[in-house]
Amino acid sequence: MRDILRMLVPYLKPVIGCYYGLLHISIMIIGATLLLFDNNVIHLWMVLTFISLDALSTVILHNCPLTLLERKYLGNGWKGFQNKLFKNIKIDFRCNHEYEATIELLSNLGALTIFKILFICVMNCFPISFTFHKPTFQPIV
Repeated sequence: MRDILRMLVPYLKPVIGCYYGLLHISIMIIGATLLLFDNNVIHLWMVLTFISLDALSTVILHNCPLTLLERKYLGNGWKGFQNKLFKNIKIDFRCNHEYEATIELLSNLGALTIFKILFICVMNCFPISFTFHKPTFQPIV
């Protein structure tokens, strides 16, 4: 049984790494969709809590936990793939620090989420409606 497991381990590592990469991208897409298109303050608070927990874990671990798992199983994380892609199209950054870029991204997302929550709360204080009506066109006779 151990011999079979030792034979399968090299093939399972990329599968596990792709799972973590897919999970990472799915979380980013769902979070961005909620942030852009959802006006429910409770949902936005959940996104803000998730961003805050990710920022806290990034400070503690010096990188995003899912990026660390991707790097463990695939040998490269999302940021490494992004840097490699930029170098292939001749965009080269002098500073290659993933930690600072991750913290900057998470703090900007947190600030954007807080701004949207406050904007929705302020707009709910005033009776302003943002409904748009289709204009009716009358044909020229």
